[in-house]
Amino acid sequence: MITKVGMIRRQIVESQTLYAQIVETLWAYPAGMMYGSFVKKGVKGHSYLYHQYSVDGKQKQFYLGEAAGELVELVETWRSMGRELERLTAMALAGGCLRSDPGSEAVMMRFSESGWFRGGGVLVGSHAFAALGNILGVKWEKEALKTRDVDMAAPDRIAIATKPGIGKVIEEMGYSPIPGLNPKYPPTSYIHRKKRIIIDILTPETGRPVPHPKSLPGCGVSAMPLRFLDYLLDDSVQAAILSSTAVAVRVPNPARFAFHKLILADRRDVSSQVKAKKDLLQAESLFSVLLETRPGDINIAYEALLKRRWEKHIKRGFDNMGKETRERLKEKLG
Repeated sequence: MITKVGMIRRQIVESQTLYAQIVETLWAYPAGMMYGSFVKKGVKGHSYLYHQYSVDGKQKQFYLGEAAGELVELVETWRSMGRELERLTAMALAGGCLRSDPGSEAVMMRFSESGWFRGGGVLVGSHAFAALGNILGVKWEKEALKTRDVDMAAPDRIAIATKPGIGKVIEEMGYSPIPGLNPKYPPTSYIHRKKRIIIDILTPETGRPVPHPKSLPGCGVSAMPLRFLDYLLDDSVQAAILSSTAVAVRVPNPARFAFHKLILADRRDVSSQVKAKKDLLQAESLFSVLLETRPGDINIAYEALLKRRWEKHIKRGFDNMGKETRERLKEKLG
């Protein structure tokens, strides 16, 4: 299976600058406070402020406190930054940044609001690949972006502030558990029947193989253990997903993401060759850009692989890439 990457299209410099500004703004403020709206309620002569947002078409309100002093100033700041984020996002998208679909954006927004990404969680899969395109200032081929899955990964030590946890957040969004092969184990995947979007919760598998889901006690949900996932989680970066507004997420280091995709492609069975082809396309697309713009990142990510003794998977992955990228990588890595 040989992949072929078309010409990489660059985003305009102004879009890259806007995207960097969006990421910096998102991560400078509390999770979720720039989404939704703020309402004031009067009770027995006193005014109280609430944060209001929509979950699967239903209005939710979160109590903030009495409408006085510093809280009023904070709320006005959050309102102002929310409007500014919407403006910057619209400009970045008009300039060529990659856009997420509304259904997936809603999922990532709720995870972001819950503290998933600030607590150690990372967005992986094709949505992360799209965010990496915006980070690197390029437009990927549509074939490499197709997905109906939102893949969320986290170490088992993740801890978030939202109570009663991510499981409840997923339920509130209208997602139903997808039963596993063994009904005695808790679910790790969820589907929205109308939107046809699937959420997968993943965690690294280290040591001996684990044939069942692992509990993530710090966030009230279970996850499917996957080999090699720790390589992605060990080095992640701040990013933003763009759609109606911007959503703060963490995504893997671009070079590690590319090498990990080579490993996945090599390990997929015959029935998953469509996914393997997309893995290779994403890997080669990233390598093509990194060789030009951030070659040192490739060396650092490769050295981390060698420490884990995974080079056999990488070598087989190289053989399935286009000749030009393959030869340039082999020359660089020796």
